[in-house]
Amino acid sequence: MAIAVSNEVALSMQLNLLLSPLRPHGRLRVRTVQNGVNIHQFARSTKQAMELRRALGIPEEAFVVGKVAVFRSQKRLWLWVEVALELLKNAPDTHFLLVGDGDWKEKILNQIQVSGKAANFHCVGVQKQVVPYLSCMDVYMSSSEFEGLPIAMLEAMACGVPVVATRAGGIGEVIQDGVEGFLCNVENWQELKPLVLRLIQDRNLQEKFSAAARKRVEEEFSMETMVQQLEEIYYQVLEKYSYA
Repeated sequence: MAIAVSNEVALSMQLNLLLSPLRPHGRLRVRTVQNGVNIHQFARSTKQAMELRRALGIPEEAFVVGKVAVFRSQKRLWLWVEVALELLKNAPDTHFLLVGDGDWKEKILNQIQVSGKAANFHCVGVQKQVVPYLSCMDVYMSSSEFEGLPIAMLEAMACGVPVVATRAGGIGEVIQDGVEGFLCNVENWQELKPLVLRLIQDRNLQEKFSAAARKRVEEEFSMETMVQQLEEIYYQVLEKYSYA
């Protein structure tokens, strides 16, 4: 038995096994247990958000679009920056917050610097305590090509951050389009701009999505829910082999 973090990952595992030349007739039982987060640890802190905004030089009323990620090719952060630069043409006071590090960091930093809009971008590297950074965000934007089920996105939602993302991997299993955020197809990443712009221009909608994002994680993607599902699987396996 194998455990997958999303239904799409489970399907991919099964297909890969069927197509494997090493096990042409192999069968694998896959159970899906979606990732969960500690909803008590990850909760929005307005105080920490305001302190961080002052430290980073972000105006108190500025709209902040953010993401926490490893800087690697699957995240397509160069497209993320392209969308950000397009947003600045319509919403020039928007700020962008990137938390993380990786092989693509220098290329992304250079892309931002060359754009002439570096004052609107804040790349803060890896952070041990991400709640202040998530609390600083008004939208979590993802341009990924593929995903499992990103824990950072769930942590952002737990902090009341709505999501605008490509429908990559398990993202589409978490975000209900028009409820906790907006989704577009992976190949239509340019649509991220108008979707984020809707939330910049409609604070009431952003706040509605914010509350829905927190509620979604509380009800479906808490650490308690994930642990309970894993325990059930472990007990089933133990029961099966205890009589073998």
